[in-house]
Amino acid sequence: SRTESQQEYEFTDKQEIVFQNLVGMIYSCAVLFFLMFLVTMLEIVYKAHSAPKDAPPDVATASDAVDYLFYSYFLRKASLAFKMVITSRGSDISNLMTGLNGLYLLFKRMRFVSTIYVLKTMALIAISHPRIHRMFKTPKSNLKSPLDMTATQATFLIVLASIGLTLVGAVGMKRDQKGLADGH
Repeated sequence: SRTESQQEYEFTDKQEIVFQNLVGMIYSCAVLFFLMFLVTMLEIVYKAHSAPKDAPPDVATASDAVDYLFYSYFLRKASLAFKMVITSRGSDISNLMTGLNGLYLLFKRMRFVSTIYVLKTMALIAISHPRIHRMFKTPKSNLKSPLDMTATQATFLIVLASIGLTLVGAVGMKRDQKGLADGH
């Protein structure tokens, strides 16, 4: 049992209104990111069915959809934790810290995704630049080129690297989640 000095702080009704507004805003953003995920998935399906037969899949858009789903997940978790601040008695600080942890994980994911996006986009722009693009061999030529691959192969490697980095980030986030939950 807790002594008086160990009891957690309980927010006032006026302070809980602030949390209620925050919960509503976070939850609505979670719903919007989920809708963005659904709409993006519909876009992918539509493009796949209307694209020429040999067209490559739209990996970049699929990657965006996965990010939207992650954002929705972390925002929803944070909103539920902040909602507990309003609905619980005697554990407001613990619930507040859980909500802040959810936001921390969301922003960490956003920073990681943004970094991958910047690197991937810079690489894709670089390989499309005329001076660099002509260094690639063409699929129909047997000419020796400074870069022993086609531009399409280079693009595939860039996308593959960004998927690999995303998987590394997902594993790291899971470890962060566990570590923060364990208090380590």
